[in-house]
Amino acid sequence: MRPDSELDTFRQHGDDQQSAPRQSPGQRWTQEQYIDWMNRNLPDSAGPVSDMTQSLRSGVVLVRLIEQLSGEQVDKRIPNATYTLQMLENLLTAFKFMDRVGVSTDGYTVKDIFNGNEEKIVQMFESIRARFPHDVPQARPSQGQSNGMKQNGHIQPQHTGGSEYEALYEEAARSTIG
Repeated sequence: MRPDSELDTFRQHGDDQQSAPRQSPGQRWTQEQYIDWMNRNLPDSAGPVSDMTQSLRSGVVLVRLIEQLSGEQVDKRIPNATYTLQMLENLLTAFKFMDRVGVSTDGYTVKDIFNGNEEKIVQMFESIRARFPHDVPQARPSQGQSNGMKQNGHIQPQHTGGSEYEALYEEAARSTIG
């Protein structure tokens, strides 16, 4: 078994929840459309995204996107992740957060996103869009969210000994992903 195999197998616990999004042939967006969608839905403080794959590598943009779409926040995030372990920790946080807010994580992994696998990133974006089909309202800071999630709610990932997530983190710490 490869040392990073746990990163390949992160799966959502609620497999019976929503599965991969419905998409008709010929309905796939272009990379520019996904970038535009991300920029429309990221907070102004995140700055513009210009690349679909590299912008997600650190995990920061993904966490900020899910925070903005869900109306909830993650307290634990490394804002300027530059080291591989920091990036992987942010991505694991993002995956746990997506799981918690009902975004299906079936069919793609932390490693897929970290390595910039465009096909898997598109699959992830479609899962996010299926869960949050509407863009964030323009008057973001003061207006309530229309998706029924509590506004300014905080989600705090907890590392508990022996948990699936702790095992993922430990595996990531021991492996090097190039």
